[in-house]
Amino acid sequence: MTVRKILSARSARPKVEGMLEALVEAAVFIGGSDGRFGEEELNVFIDTMREVVTAAVGDELVDSMAATPKLLDQARTARKSLSSLGEEKYLAALAPKFLTHGPFARDGMVLAWRVVLADGRVTDNEASAFERLAGALHVHVDEVRVLKELAAKSEAASKLGHRGENIEHLNLMVTRGWLEVTAEGFDAGVEHAQTTGEKLRLELDASESALHVHVGASVHLVCLFGESLPALLAVLDGLRNSLMPSTLEEKLPAIRAVCPEVFVERDGKFVKL
Repeated sequence: MTVRKILSARSARPKVEGMLEALVEAAVFIGGSDGRFGEEELNVFIDTMREVVTAAVGDELVDSMAATPKLLDQARTARKSLSSLGEEKYLAALAPKFLTHGPFARDGMVLAWRVVLADGRVTDNEASAFERLAGALHVHVDEVRVLKELAAKSEAASKLGHRGENIEHLNLMVTRGWLEVTAEGFDAGVEHAQTTGEKLRLELDASESALHVHVGASVHLVCLFGESLPALLAVLDGLRNSLMPSTLEEKLPAIRAVCPEVFVERDGKFVKL
């Protein structure tokens, strides 16, 4: 999965299926740009699509919406379309499927780049295809670099394990006075009501070692914590009444001291701090 879940809440089935179709076509465009779509890439592609469906609509529909034969059929159809239309027309048809869903374009690009990374090497053709997809989606070159880094960090973190341990660490925040909340699309969530009326909300993507920190209603931080979740949570607990949009710049050094990989989402775009 991407650092930020493709869908943070359960969605209507047609919407999820539309997003899956766009992801399949993007993965085929990039992963097959050098004339191959290897076993490693194919396995990551299938696993990723199934994770997207699970996060969106739950385990009960994953086999009907993201069955391996169905995904393979979609990939074959996409390859035929790419071959018959050519890259320019293929991208022209693909771009609107991403752009109609706003920030979904960024998430989809992260997922597509992770498929490219699956076999441990990136060819010049794959890198060029990713740049062309970014251009079709009107993503600025500076943000493309950030998205690539997010993808690489997410792919590395997903292989580290510690999923259950990370969930336990976040759940312990309840003993410190935080309120447990439902975080659909994430593994666990807690929030703290500040005296100003704002809320500080933490959502854990345990498999990718990513903590999403929502500061009020306007700031979304993505902290790739690696092995430092306990320290990060301790800092956030200490800042729970003082970390606000207006104090963000002042408080960020404390967060970065224990978690140097911090990204912020502003106006639907990711920036590395």
